[in-house]
Amino acid sequence: MRRCFATLLCGALALATLGCSQDDPPKQAAGPRQDFVADSPVGGPALSLRLSSKSATSLTLQIVGSGIAETSGVAYRLSYDAAVLSYSAQRVGAGFSAVGDTVAAAKESRPGLLVGAVGVQGLGTLKAQDVVLAEVDFALPGKGQTRVDFVPGRSAALDAQSAPLPGVSLLGGSLTVR
Repeated sequence: MRRCFATLLCGALALATLGCSQDDPPKQAAGPRQDFVADSPVGGPALSLRLSSKSATSLTLQIVGSGIAETSGVAYRLSYDAAVLSYSAQRVGAGFSAVGDTVAAAKESRPGLLVGAVGVQGLGTLKAQDVVLAEVDFALPGKGQTRVDFVPGRSAALDAQSAPLPGVSLLGGSLTVR
């Protein structure tokens, strides 16, 4: 009887160790997961969105200027699904902060539409070669999928006279919160 019990015990231990293989992927922490996939660059000057940081309850997107000869600011509208994202705060990015005195403002004009602007006070300009112009924090009120897009005709990099610079592409991205 002892021999049978020892054999069963050894068999149970062998089966248990098979389920504890070092090759098993690590278990995910509880809470929502976010995946942000930025639109692919199209070449030429662009304003784009890039994921900066994320947590279980929030994320930060950067507004990045690429290939822009000179800009004094950015005026933008971002559209998104308010059931998935909710605006929290905006900060001037490192690019404009390095130039000098800056101005920044943002407001969610209605759920799912953020109106914002960042720039240099006076006549200063910045060469935007893959430079963070602003950072926007969002809360994650729910799960789902949404596009996060610049609104065409309402979003632009601006010249020293605050006029829209021509030929600057607007690149958003897709967010999934699970």
